[in-house]
Amino acid sequence: MGKPKLRNRRFNSGVGRNSFRYKVRKRKENKDAHFGLEQLESMSVSAPGTNLVKERNNAFDARKYRYKIIRKKTPSNGSLIVVKRLLPMLKFRRDVRFLRLNQAGTQLKIHVPIPQKPEGYRLVGIDQLSDLLPLVVQHVLKCQNPDFNISETDIKSLASTLSFVCKSCGEKINFSTSFVHPESGLMDINLRTVWGSMTSGAGSATLNEMMATLSVGTMRKDIFGKTESFIGDSWRKLLEEDMKIAGDEERRLAIERKDFHHGIPAITVICDGGWSKRSHRHSYNALGGVAVIFGAATGKLLHIGVRNKYCSICSVAESRKVEPPSHDCYKNWTESSQAMESDIIVEGFLSAETVHGVRYMRLIGDGDSSVYGRIQEQVPVWGRDVKKLECANHVCKCLRSNLEKLVEDKPHLKGKGRLTKNAIMRITRGVRCAIMMRSSGSHGNVSSKNILAHDIRNTVNHVFGDHSKCSDFCKKRDGGKERCEDDDGNKNDDDGGDNDDGGDGLRETEMMWREMKDEEKLEESRFGYEGQGEIDLEILKDVRFLLNRVALKSGSLIGNFTTNLAESWMSIRCKFDGGKTKNRCQRGSWHARCYGGGLRKNFGAAWSPIVWHRSTGITPGNIFTGHYHRRAHDLENSKKY
Repeated sequence: MGKPKLRNRRFNSGVGRNSFRYKVRKRKENKDAHFGLEQLESMSVSAPGTNLVKERNNAFDARKYRYKIIRKKTPSNGSLIVVKRLLPMLKFRRDVRFLRLNQAGTQLKIHVPIPQKPEGYRLVGIDQLSDLLPLVVQHVLKCQNPDFNISETDIKSLASTLSFVCKSCGEKINFSTSFVHPESGLMDINLRTVWGSMTSGAGSATLNEMMATLSVGTMRKDIFGKTESFIGDSWRKLLEEDMKIAGDEERRLAIERKDFHHGIPAITVICDGGWSKRSHRHSYNALGGVAVIFGAATGKLLHIGVRNKYCSICSVAESRKVEPPSHDCYKNWTESSQAMESDIIVEGFLSAETVHGVRYMRLIGDGDSSVYGRIQEQVPVWGRDVKKLECANHVCKCLRSNLEKLVEDKPHLKGKGRLTKNAIMRITRGVRCAIMMRSSGSHGNVSSKNILAHDIRNTVNHVFGDHSKCSDFCKKRDGGKERCEDDDGNKNDDDGGDNDDGGDGLRETEMMWREMKDEEKLEESRFGYEGQGEIDLEILKDVRFLLNRVALKSGSLIGNFTTNLAESWMSIRCKFDGGKTKNRCQRGSWHARCYGGGLRKNFGAAWSPIVWHRSTGITPGNIFTGHYHRRAHDLENSKKY
């Protein structure tokens, strides 16, 4: 028999902070400390440290402040209890003094805050400064030898009260660096700072690093969270109002074009979903998810849903096996992360008729069939009549991915005159150009759908130089000039390279989408290419199989629909949450930043000062407004299309 396995022992380890014994002991010590402070309140006889007793109304009031035991000793002359005052939290240097409470020898060691001379910089409001200057001038005129000592009290993150005490006459002038927001009770400078952090994707850690470097002051995480929750609630309320207005506009436009479903206005919507972390094709386990529904006619957000699988307060309570305290819980999802998108979109469809008085009868989305299936199953009465319209960009993206996977599975299809990267891009561009060409002025008639299906199936022949079956889509067939230049300007059909050159996949994907927007590149796909002899029958068979799957969707591709509106919102939201690199799902930060992205999309690039004024009732100021107006102007001038 082997030696028995010994358990690892922990030496010099105290009782855990979350254990029951530790809590009972701390509760008793806190009770003893409060009893000692009450004794201090009732003392009337002189004792060692009587000078501290005189200050008990503002420094040792047990009814006003909370105390916490930080150390307890039992020396030979009695017991010693060391406590620390918790409220209010003051950024002062702490002085230690002793006080004997009773004849039994019990001592209470109290950390007494002593004001420290301010240093660094402060953010001061111009209006507050203009109120201070007349008081200082009046004092200078009437005082013979004006000289001030400056102290700082009532520190609230980036705001505080500066006290100017004259050394000669003792007159005191108090000066608050910021005013209090009337609705929330928060300091205006703190509210603006958190607002700016949220719109730029920063959190409390980033903010404090910057402010500490500037020597301005820092903000505690709980204050940042409280301010963020207030801003998130105001953003949610304002977004709900704006979505209701956008829904009314969609309803009006549907009535004008006489688009009804059983007497109720019917509209076309664009849907998409995303997650709080990067999880494309891997690790679908994000804690947060969001999905949106846009009206195709107005381009405005009609519905937004946010899901969260985590709450920090509930998680801590569960680990300690206690009931969580009363709090605003943001955990509203317990199923898989992949099911978030379909649940939110179905929720939007179910509330469409109640909230906006319309029905979402045409859905433009990506290739996710689970969303469309759940809509048909769970939306009563009219869910079965909803029509799915495919996003042309996603269809072409999936086609390219399938072609690349085909070459990866069958390496012998590589090589000059076969399925190279250039050939795959030409096939993809040819399909995209055919969709655009057949969608212009077609109005969805049957002949256009059939011609589009033929063009898609014939793309492989067209790319490899066989134009015998080409329609009017092909300019080579009409005697047009042949254009087969590659990216370097060389008049060659292929570069002869294979598909495993180790290129950057992200760069190639970016190049693909850029070429999909380039009308000149798409137009080039209509010209013929130099023939490579007979097409390999295996390539022809495999590629035609993939193209046939795309051709079957020609009925929903004929309108050249895209989800670009929803995709652009996803990129805007990424700016608010820090580019999916930070975990914003512990409390309400994830919800608030999703609502902020919705407001940015609905109100435009100059959204922030408008939303600030409508949310707080406070004038944003010329600097605030001017900055966003310049950004909107620069963004408008930078657009290529």
